Amino acid sequence: MSETPSSPTGVLAARPVRGASARAFKIIVAIFVFGNFVVPHLLVMAVPEWGEVFAFSLGMSFGENALLAVWAVFGLEPWAWRIILSLFVALLLFVADLAARIVMGGGVVSFAPGFVLQVCLEYPLIIISILLPIYCFKIAVGYDLVIRGKTIRSLSRSRQISLTDLFLLTAIIAIAFAMVRFSISMFDRDVRSVLRECLSHFVASVFIVLPSVWAALIARRHTVALLFVVVCQFAGAGIFATIDIAVAWKYYVGLIGALIPLHAGLFVFRASGFRICGVAQESSNTG
Repeated sequence: MSETPSSPTGVLAARPVRGASARAFKIIVAIFVFGNFVVPHLLVMAVPEWGEVFAFSLGMSFGENALLAVWAVFGLEPWAWRIILSLFVALLLFVADLAARIVMGGGVVSFAPGFVLQVCLEYPLIIISILLPIYCFKIAVGYDLVIRGKTIRSLSRSRQISLTDLFLLTAIIAIAFAMVRFSISMFDRDVRSVLRECLSHFVASVFIVLPSVWAALIARRHTVALLFVVVCQFAGAGIFATIDIAVAWKYYVGLIGALIPLHAGLFVFRASGFRICGVAQESSNTG
């Protein structure tokens, strides 16, 4: 997991790339903050059914958090800083969305005292639940970030985890669990409900985020891969349709809300020249 480039030239080359990555990240975050404050207003005016608005908002929140998790795993800055910044931005997006709902008023959201604190305490573990499958995928196959066909750092080192990295990662996870434990004791939360929420985000990361990352940044035929992935993801709603049509429809609405920010952000990185490449492709990309 070491972030050190393989040569001094690689260090010099990586600096402007990090700048380009940071600029793309800032643009995406600014759009997300604006969207979280404006979209709820537009949805309430266009859609009278609050359940559909809520499903879309939940999906949009997941899509934004998923993109933050992708950046936290594959970004160029120090990995601990990426995780901390991702958690901070995720909370910022949540506050922007909540502020929009409070401004709208009219019973659109029931704002309970301490709700913001509860979410802040539980959000880190939720983000880690989304991030974990992406990180395991990176470690398992040795994939890493490249730009315009050139490696930014040695891909063969992407599977390495130093003892310091392991201690820091363990500490972050331990703090996240401690925050959830504090939330459970303070707000009398059901442990099983928190675990179900984390598990649902983990599963969604496997079946929604990873295929989307593959289609956007790994597959050579981007358009074909994207269509294939989206069709498969929407076909999954058929499982819910066998249970309840209304549930399937809200799943569709939530999935649309998730895919819009996720694919929009991935498109920005793809348009900037970034790709995710495997160890087996290192020689062909550097040559």
